[in-house]
Amino acid sequence: MKEIDINEVLELPNIKKYELFIQLIVVNKGVYGLYNDGWAVQGDGNGNFFFPVWPTENFAQLMAIDNWQNYQPKYIALVDFYNVQLAQFESKNVKLSIFPTIKHNTLLIKPEVLKRDIEIALVKLN
Repeated sequence: MKEIDINEVLELPNIKKYELFIQLIVVNKGVYGLYNDGWAVQGDGNGNFFFPVWPTENFAQLMAIDNWQNYQPKYIALVDFYNVQLAQFESKNVKLSIFPTIKHNTLLIKPEVLKRDIEIALVKLN
């Protein structure tokens, strides 16, 4: 896979970022979140919560600012993310925030949709 230009990726439409996200997490066998004595979580003020995830450490590092300045990117193995965390998010009605940044809209995905898309990508890879 060719080297990724962060700025180019951030300018992609959300659906293209999502496709790239799926491709990268399957190839890299994991995702990144931000962690500091607990995971960074986003909310919309209406009681809805979103778990932000990125396909690479570099993308996660972009959001380690402001309220998350003391957070560090932390790798989550795909097998754990898929088997444990997605089920927890689904049971708690927490959506995934894909590629969130300060300047760009994020894509919110239900855990069951992300799980299905990971399954499809894994089948294609094998």
